[in-house]
Amino acid sequence: MDAPGDLFAAGRDADIFEYGKGSVLRRSRNDRSQVLEARIMEFVRTKGYPVPEVFGVSDDGIELVMDRIEGPTMMEGGSCSTMETERLRSRLG
Repeated sequence: MDAPGDLFAAGRDADIFEYGKGSVLRRSRNDRSQVLEARIMEFVRTKGYPVPEVFGVSDDGIELVMDRIEGPTMMEGGSCSTMETERLRSRLG
């Protein structure tokens, strides 16, 4: 993978870097593989969930390149109503 741009966010266990136009690179700080997470993101994306498209994962799984999505974080967004949770759950089938 190419070298990332500037660090602009940090999550629970990863740092988020600029990575070209419209993309970000998420790098695990504890060398945790993100391969399974990338697969899950792609699966739920095919079911209509609004998750970033995954463009690639490094060979060791520590770096993940994906769409940069603007909007609130999960913590900022708060919790969903029961009705919204049921609607989203039904998408997974």
